[in-house]
Amino acid sequence: MPPIHHSPDLRGKMKHPRCFALVYLVLFVMSISGADLPPLKEADIPLFPNARRDLAAEAEYQAQTEADHDSLRHETVRIYSVSATPEEVARFYIQKLKATEEFPESGSESLRAGQALPPWYEIDFYTATDFANQSHKGNRIYDGQWVKSSLSGRKPWTNGQWLREARVMWEARTVENQRAEFLVSVEDVSLDIQKKKFHLETRIMIQIVRQDEE
Repeated sequence: MPPIHHSPDLRGKMKHPRCFALVYLVLFVMSISGADLPPLKEADIPLFPNARRDLAAEAEYQAQTEADHDSLRHETVRIYSVSATPEEVARFYIQKLKATEEFPESGSESLRAGQALPPWYEIDFYTATDFANQSHKGNRIYDGQWVKSSLSGRKPWTNGQWLREARVMWEARTVENQRAEFLVSVEDVSLDIQKKKFHLETRIMIQIVRQDEE
């Protein structure tokens, strides 16, 4: 499961007062216009149609992260599965959350209660390495041709590129003035490479981390 991504502090790169003014103007607009704010709680994050809750995957995630417990860190994780392509699901969340590929000009340190940074997204594609066969002592241990053949019936994201995973992220200060990080991860889990079985399935993980001030 991908971890929450932390925004780097970019304030040092903004050397001109005009840049500061522009950033604070954007944050001000987002703080006063409810229509422009991304979701600040789980109930407001849209759910892809027909997605079903995957309690077993949630339990597995909790077991893997149990040792990392921090009393100041409050995490909510919801995992869903849906019989749809990851390309469809990723586009749904990018459009619904109005996410862009551009990383926000300012980090969450500048946010006040009820403000949020605009959502941004990252995409990982299957690469040529995924489509190359691998052998050991004359025995094929990985069938890249089967992987490519299995994906070829799926409409690609763009020319010959199929989506492996997409992440939509944003940061905010809640109305209680808690720092909050949001992640919607979309992952292709259709391929069982060992058994060479293809079953159309995409996993959606919604992760919210709230951090108390020390």
